[in-house]
Amino acid sequence: NRDVAANITFSYTPHQKYYVDEFRKVRLTSTWPTFVVNFERGIKGLLGSTSNYEKWEVMVTQDLRLDALHRLIWKSGGGLFTSRFENRFVQYEYFNSGISAYNWDDDSSGVFQLLRRRYYNNSNHYLRGHLVLESPTILFGNVRTMMIRNERLYFNILGCEQLVPYVEIGYGISNAMFDLSVFSSYMKEENFQFGLKVSLSIFD
Repeated sequence: NRDVAANITFSYTPHQKYYVDEFRKVRLTSTWPTFVVNFERGIKGLLGSTSNYEKWEVMVTQDLRLDALHRLIWKSGGGLFTSRFENRFVQYEYFNSGISAYNWDDDSSGVFQLLRRRYYNNSNHYLRGHLVLESPTILFGNVRTMMIRNERLYFNILGCEQLVPYVEIGYGISNAMFDLSVFSSYMKEENFQFGLKVSLSIFD
């Protein structure tokens, strides 16, 4: 199979401030969320393409500094195929953690850590939501050590044709050298699942 498609993405952040550094636009923070709309259409027959589909996705995301110690990252969105024929490798754009709004600044936020890809790939529509609370004072506020710089609580939920719903929660710690998180998920088809994620930052 060969996939040739036209893809258009629109992103807008109200009251977004920026400055120009040698003709390069540098974004600053905004107190408003970022709204993203993505449209993609496969073009069957172009350059041998066998794709014939049309899909829309929307995403709203915001990185909020609640106070000096607490940060809240939230993300919500949905997508649907308005036209879809046999095509086994077309994926939803925003399930790829490499395609994110600019203020979604790591690969832990807004990602289903334990979800198998086949569930959303086989669904013609989905709704998803993510919450991340980051603070140095969640569980170990009175035990500040070199081993813990920040803590995180994760909550992820997904509804689609294959899963109603899929729920995932997690807890993580980080310091200058690594991030370590544990996750648990539940779906009716597979009951509870558990996982561990470690990211090293020793060369950063």
